[in-house]
Amino acid sequence: MFDDVEILSPLQRLAIVYARRDVREAFSALLVFDAKLRNIVAKSSEILIGQLKLAWWREAIIADPDSRPKGELFFARMQALDDRHIDTELLLLLDAWEILLVDGGTDDALARFASNRSVAIFGGYQRLVHCDANMHELGKAWA
Repeated sequence: MFDDVEILSPLQRLAIVYARRDVREAFSALLVFDAKLRNIVAKSSEILIGQLKLAWWREAIIADPDSRPKGELFFARMQALDDRHIDTELLLLLDAWEILLVDGGTDDALARFASNRSVAIFGGYQRLVHCDANMHELGKAWA
């Protein structure tokens, strides 16, 4: 499991523990990345600075895994996952948090934020465990 799970809430850490053993690393990665983005958005006093930080993460995720920043421990752990599909969920999380950063708390922005975050985390978990249940509405309520 990712070592930096301490940035997660107790409930999120419990969810990881109860996740199937074969998907814990990937599920942990989604939640840890979500928390990293949450911290960026929460600590950005200027929208442009926050966007630059999010853009750095976006470029690193889009890059070939071998050329990702070596100093960022998150990517070293991601390399071990050997799951290129998780990049799709990571990019959706980036989109979600950028919506919140740029568009603020409008009803439309919050709906798009919740939808993207739901598809990324709940949809990502569904994909990992090969589940057909539609948890999108539950994920939006959580987001």
